[in-house]
Amino acid sequence: MKFSKTSIVAGIIAVIILSVVGWYFTRPQGSVEFIVAPHQLSISYSGRSQLVTHSQIIKLSPGIYDITFSRQGFKEAKKKITVTKNQTTRVVMALTPLTDEAKKILADSVESQAVIKEYKDVQYAELTDSLPLSGANYVVTKCKSVKHPASSTAALCINAPTPEGEAAARQAIAQLGYSIEGREVLVGNATTKSIIKRDSYQIDYYTNVKTEGSGKPALFITPINTPYVAASTASNPQLEAIKTAALTDLKVSGYDLSQYDIFYSDAYLSKYNPNAGSTEEHAMPPIF
Repeated sequence: MKFSKTSIVAGIIAVIILSVVGWYFTRPQGSVEFIVAPHQLSISYSGRSQLVTHSQIIKLSPGIYDITFSRQGFKEAKKKITVTKNQTTRVVMALTPLTDEAKKILADSVESQAVIKEYKDVQYAELTDSLPLSGANYVVTKCKSVKHPASSTAALCINAPTPEGEAAARQAIAQLGYSIEGREVLVGNATTKSIIKRDSYQIDYYTNVKTEGSGKPALFITPINTPYVAASTASNPQLEAIKTAALTDLKVSGYDLSQYDIFYSDAYLSKYNPNAGSTEEHAMPPIF
């Protein structure tokens, strides 16, 4: 049987096509599951773009990919991922809304709210795993929680001798692309940490100040920028209001007040109180 040149060329082309198709379906691949908020967005990688929906899985060849996530009304985000042969890589991404409409899209979706929470947890874990972070006037480390002392939950400790150092540390964290909003951030040293700062008071945690016979650490509520009132002075409405607000703040912030000796100080550590008429450091008897 004789074959024409045309039939031979056609046969060769057919073999090539079958080989390419066979390679495509048998080549090593990995899977990527996209956990995203909002529910649908666009991804771009390796010169290609496509829409993905929440929990969608796509196949990719093993390798490292720089993926861009975008949707109108939201801030664009980028993430580097590694795809491994015969494994599923789970990618969590929550875009930041830029418009009221975008905020509503997220707020109206229970699914998106769950993704946002998971994304924040993933980001926080990445941040703590990358510590310590240091600069000219600060060091940021992972440390034991004050709010949950019996748990393995990690807090962020900022060791900075000045407010400028603390501000620089927070700015450095933000520049790395991480948010610590709602996280437990402790500012201080090994024995003293500031846990809450407000315009009218500051709450500090001490491991080395204890009521006699107590093994509990101490919390000190210190008014800021309020007129000095001695411990022996009759009740002062302004200071009483601050004390009430501070105790409520602690409870709302998740502190179990039974775990601490809590002191209310009207001049303790007078550097926090520039209007104080005395530098005497004293504290009233513990509240609890």
